[in-house]
Amino acid sequence: MALPLFRINELKIPNLNETYEISEKSFWQHLILAQRHKKGDKIKLTDGINAAGIFEIHQINSKNKTVFVKIIKILKVIKSKPEKIVVQAIIKSPADALAIDLLTQSGVDKIIPWKAEKSIAKWKDSHNKKFLNQIISSSEQSRRLLLPQLEKPLKTAELLSFLKHNTNSIKVFILDNSDYSEKIRNNITQYEEPEFQNSKFRKLDAVVFIVGPEGGLSAKELSLFRNSLDKQNCEIISLGENIFKSSFAGAAALLKFF
Repeated sequence: MALPLFRINELKIPNLNETYEISEKSFWQHLILAQRHKKGDKIKLTDGINAAGIFEIHQINSKNKTVFVKIIKILKVIKSKPEKIVVQAIIKSPADALAIDLLTQSGVDKIIPWKAEKSIAKWKDSHNKKFLNQIISSSEQSRRLLLPQLEKPLKTAELLSFLKHNTNSIKVFILDNSDYSEKIRNNITQYEEPEFQNSKFRKLDAVVFIVGPEGGLSAKELSLFRNSLDKQNCEIISLGENIFKSSFAGAAALLKFF
């Protein structure tokens, strides 16, 4: 059985078999009150960036709500190659948190919220904290040592600028099932659905999936992406006849490709 994983804001990696004290209140609540761990239990700890290890609970101080842990093994935090990026159109709650949850569990490395033309929901400052908390929770549940990055929300023009700046080292897939995108695909000479295997992406820095809101991408947005980006590195694709909800489409693409 996989060891439970917890994220610590400033995780210190001491020498093997050394102990140190963790006084984060949320860690105490999760470890002792929620999961009822005790002295001698083994757990994984990570800062979500570059430090991780397997620890043994050495001592529990119930009065001060602190825990002393002893490191048993240092774990290497490895970044994905290529980086898996999902541009997720802003959608209404609670579907927005579900999208973050599923993307995190499916192995996304970076999430870029997108202010799409058909996005009904509006980005609020509170969304950043809400989504970060969801990322931490989902990462712990799925035992991820490296947390996905949450970027600031972008407008279409800003997104295009980001993609064009990196066009030589990334592959962009636009997920869309509309009649308009089907016409685009049908008009491409010798169009073939992409091979769903990551071996063809190993030399790239990143693979980007663009997911529209529940109403899909507008014809204007599809044209902008198609005409502004290198056609060799940008494809409008369908994941099949069944149309996924926006909250699940990005995760479905990650699982199908990787």
